[in-house]
Amino acid sequence: MQQATLPLPSTPDLSKPGLDARTLWRLSYRQSRAQVRKAGRFGIGERYAHCLDHMRRRWGPSGWPIAQAAARTVLEVRTPGHAASGTVADLWRQGWVNARGEPTRACSVEKLTGWRMAWSADPLASVNGNRMLRARLARLRREEKARMRRTAALLAPDRLRIEAEGPYFALTVRPRPRGEPAAEDPVPAATSGAGRRTAQGGRRRCAYVGELA
Repeated sequence: MQQATLPLPSTPDLSKPGLDARTLWRLSYRQSRAQVRKAGRFGIGERYAHCLDHMRRRWGPSGWPIAQAAARTVLEVRTPGHAASGTVADLWRQGWVNARGEPTRACSVEKLTGWRMAWSADPLASVNGNRMLRARLARLRREEKARMRRTAALLAPDRLRIEAEGPYFALTVRPRPRGEPAAEDPVPAATSGAGRRTAQGGRRRCAYVGELA
């Protein structure tokens, strides 16, 4: 018996022919840098969405993951939330810039009078912000401990009075006389259908009611 062979064609490349991943990344990154920026009457978020729509139509489904990664990288560069401040020598010693003041680990470097600000998406870059956050958390802990001490001071007179005067409450367990049966646990009512439970003798096996056909 002979079987017919069904050749399966390879998945067609829906992106532009002749573009490898590196070239596609460079073109997507260039387009993202040109579109995702502060200009005109649209913000960075709206321009980011417009850029994704354009690159989706430009590269197709096969180039969509690379285009997304390029646009996301540009968005993180355009919207850094933390900055390390200091002179060029300070930032170079911390590894944010090189000896010429150009960014290495930082997204961008803002030049100010006599010092620089190296912007980055890394929370560790904001040294002063982290220091202020630790100071605030320490102040909140001190306030919480002071509130707990005030509460304990208000409850202390009642606690001392109860310890001195009472009343005291305790659970007394009556000993069982010799020969008295132990109290049985409540047994649920008889079950309907296949069987029932009885109170005598604790739990028994379920007895079938009726005869099997």
